[in-house]
Amino acid sequence: MTSNADYHADPAISASHLHAVANSPYHYWSRFLAPDRPPSVQTAAMKLGSLTHCAVLEPDELSSRYGICLPRNTKAGKEMAAEMEAGGIEAVTNTDMEQALAMAASVRSHQAAAALLRDGKAEQSFWWDDIQTGLRCKCRPDWYNGTTIVDLKTTTDASPRGLLSRLRSGGTTFSRTTTSPAPLLSGLFSSQSRSSTHSLPLVTS
Repeated sequence: MTSNADYHADPAISASHLHAVANSPYHYWSRFLAPDRPPSVQTAAMKLGSLTHCAVLEPDELSSRYGICLPRNTKAGKEMAAEMEAGGIEAVTNTDMEQALAMAASVRSHQAAAALLRDGKAEQSFWWDDIQTGLRCKCRPDWYNGTTIVDLKTTTDASPRGLLSRLRSGGTTFSRTTTSPAPLLSGLFSSQSRSSTHSLPLVTS
């Protein structure tokens, strides 16, 4: 199975490339081609999203990828985090782990979402040649079961307006229509909040 690092290192065109060039060619160049471009850095929200993805889609790997760390504003916490990261474990707070597990439980208790995740695999990589341009393309769905692509998103606002805004800001509709190697039904479900409530809307197309 292709690792996430190897997938992102491959130069084939992905939804992220198309989303960047849709903003402007300079956005694409500065993010993917500029020789002095800075390495990408995950925000706290992105880290929580990755943790939640693992808790929902690859729960068997959660303990081998993540560990709860003492507060990193203390000497003991900083030392503990450094030791964990040296061992290949990403240090997370107890609050983030609790939120990720709560969102995972919400997904699994949702009848339609659970049905989508009953069979299939997470993070499979696909490559193909675009018929019109000849460009090599790639995609890495969150979950694919042979007929359905599932895209998992976290959000702080799961109201109809908030969810639509989240989809637009993340380029989700754009990616669904441009990177699928074949006409596939796409499912998207999202936790409502990163705080205390985790109701789950499901969007299909």
